[in-house]
Amino acid sequence: MVAQAPPTGIDVSAWQGQIHWPAVASAGHRFAIIKATEGVTYRSPQYERDRDGARASGLYVGSYHFLRWERGAASGSAQARHYHDVVGRLSPGDITPACDLEWITGHKRDADEIVKVVVDFLGECESRFGRWPMIYTGPTFWRYCLAPAKDELDLTSWPLWVVDYEPPLDPMVGAASWRWSIWQHTGSGSCPGISGKVDLNRARDLPTLLALAGLDPSKSEGTA
Repeated sequence: MVAQAPPTGIDVSAWQGQIHWPAVASAGHRFAIIKATEGVTYRSPQYERDRDGARASGLYVGSYHFLRWERGAASGSAQARHYHDVVGRLSPGDITPACDLEWITGHKRDADEIVKVVVDFLGECESRFGRWPMIYTGPTFWRYCLAPAKDELDLTSWPLWVVDYEPPLDPMVGAASWRWSIWQHTGSGSCPGISGKVDLNRARDLPTLLALAGLDPSKSEGTA
């Protein structure tokens, strides 16, 4: 039996402008993850349009929140409430919520403090969405800003969406059991239906994608 190729997808924000979603689906992509919010005030002006267009084109659709973790930023739980207010209830076929966790230019903070904000955000997301959210981060940010946190502040039980433009670290350094579920392998890809550069991703395999979308991986797949 020929092994099935891992499902591919894109992640986008308002920066991409207008997207022709049928062309994205026709190119063979199976999923899209769309920026919804940042902090407690920003709401992407294109989130609903892109979500609806991607769904109508048969893609599994997810969203992400850019977490502000610097000193003076709103609490993780407040940011999660804002995120949920924008995204709303999830349905089968919707990919679990994602926390975009990366460098913020000009800001540093103790690892324990950052991770506490993250855990606060993830816990509130789980409570409100009823799904186990995933973490988007890269090996460098993980190594220097997150991994030094105390053991009781471990993040590795949450699903990992890793950004790594070299072959991904699997596992992440110091996290022997943390295997990625989605891999963003380039930030300068191209895709029909999108003008300019776009992030390209692949899921580890189809069962992983189905599980992230709230579907039973053991059952035969229908349409998205």
